[in-house]
Amino acid sequence: VTDEDLKALEEIDGVESVMPAYSADLLVDTPEGDTVVTRIHSLPDGELDSSREDWLNQFTLVEGRLPEGEGECVVEAGSALAGNPAKIGDKLTVSADNKDPEDTLACMTYEVVGVVESSYYFSYEREPASVGSGSVGMVLYVRSENFDLDVYTDLYLSVSGAAELEAPGEAYESLVQTVSDRIEEISGAQCALRLEEVRADAQAELDDGWAEYNDAKAEADAEFADARTELDDGWAELADGQREL
Repeated sequence: VTDEDLKALEEIDGVESVMPAYSADLLVDTPEGDTVVTRIHSLPDGELDSSREDWLNQFTLVEGRLPEGEGECVVEAGSALAGNPAKIGDKLTVSADNKDPEDTLACMTYEVVGVVESSYYFSYEREPASVGSGSVGMVLYVRSENFDLDVYTDLYLSVSGAAELEAPGEAYESLVQTVSDRIEEISGAQCALRLEEVRADAQAELDDGWAEYNDAKAEADAEFADARTELDDGWAELADGQREL
């Protein structure tokens, strides 16, 4: 999801607020020596104030405090159900078994500063993961600056008037579906824009590669020509010396 996608969604009739986010499934090493399949979510930018209307899906702080800077995290309380709980003060390290984790995260070690309960996870059944055992064993929340991605991986939005309706309910479902249909209508155009952006970036990278190759080839050709000239001069000098001898 790009910034252009966010702008397009904000302009849709019925969309109240939009919150972009990052998430990633990674293997994380605990102080006890365990390697746990972990889902890492980003928190919204700025001050984490519960009064913020643009902070969707707010959680409840059970213990400790919220992250204040890079390298700090809170752990979701339900993580204890997986048998690999992390407690406040623990240092959690992104495992070396991950493939290129630096392409996703800017920080590889996090200190647990709090425990939270989240509406993302209210089931005893753990969600499937894209790494490791295939099942999420621990859930962490970090500030967004800990992610090093050029696009968002997740996006949450609220629908105007939906909070006042009973959910699930016919009126609620109808209202949300209407806005969902409007989002679906622009999805093709937004995907096309993203495709062109990716193609343009790839073409620019290819062009830079060819330019670098051509510069190196021209330099090598010039050096070869100089060497050829020097060699020819040497042979001529040798022939002159033989005739003189």
